Amino acid sequence: MSRLHLKKEKRSGKKRYLIFALVFGVAVFLMTDTEKSPPPPLQNPAVNAPSQGSNVQQPTHEEQSQPRITRPGIWPFFTEDQEEGELAPNLTTRNYALIFDGSGSMNESECSAGRSKIDVAKESLGEWSKSVPKDANLGMVAFHEGKWSRRPLAAGQREDFIGIVRNVVAGGRTPLSKAFQYAYEDLT
Repeated sequence: MSRLHLKKEKRSGKKRYLIFALVFGVAVFLMTDTEKSPPPPLQNPAVNAPSQGSNVQQPTHEEQSQPRITRPGIWPFFTEDQEEGELAPNLTTRNYALIFDGSGSMNESECSAGRSKIDVAKESLGEWSKSVPKDANLGMVAFHEGKWSRRPLAAGQREDFIGIVRNVVAGGRTPLSKAFQYAYEDLT
């Protein structure tokens, strides 16, 4: 065997080891997190209906026909003291929550045919938003120049959505964790 072949084999083995270690680490982390905060069961009003003589208001006929769906706290934004919230009654509505990167690195023009990354992203997002159904809910979290621009999920705000994107000026850091938290809050 040649030296080159042996080097390639060693590198391949290292890559496999790193991939295995990464997957194993994620699996252990997820199993550990599940043990700490198991999700509460879904609640059904028929099962959890108050007994006669209690001071709790009985649900109306309409409320009884609709199952009550709750969401458990979900990692990474779940805290022990967080309350459950109800999901939207229309779960088939199309929701599009976008996180827009307006950090300083978006001023670079590498890999964009001489144009800045921010200009390419703005143009692409404008074109993409035209393809979104008119009845869909659009929402956005944008970070730029150390500031936040947020548009909560709502229908009929395509022009506002595009306007926010046009006004983003690249600058500042890349606070992805906080951006995902804001988007998660908007979706739930």
